[in-house]
Amino acid sequence: MSSLSCIIPAYNEEKNIVNMLRTIKSVGIFNEIIVINDGSEDTTVQLVEREGGVIFINLPENIGKGGAVWA
Repeated sequence: MSSLSCIIPAYNEEKNIVNMLRTIKSVGIFNEIIVINDGSEDTTVQLVEREGGVIFINLPENIGKGGAVWA
C-alpha cells in the first residue's frame, strides 16, 4: 500500500491557508499534509497551528519555495 503526502510551502498566506487546508483535507487522499512556513510575517503560523491536523515546520526566515520544500 502506498502513501501520499501533500507538501505546502507557505509564505504570508493568511488569506488562503485555512481554506486551502480544509479543501485538501476534504479530498481525503493524503496520508499526511505537511506545511512549511517559509518565514511568514503575517498570521500564517497562528492560523496553521489553530487549524491542526498537519505536520508543521516553521522556518525562521524566508529561504524561498525550493528551499522550503527541501527543508
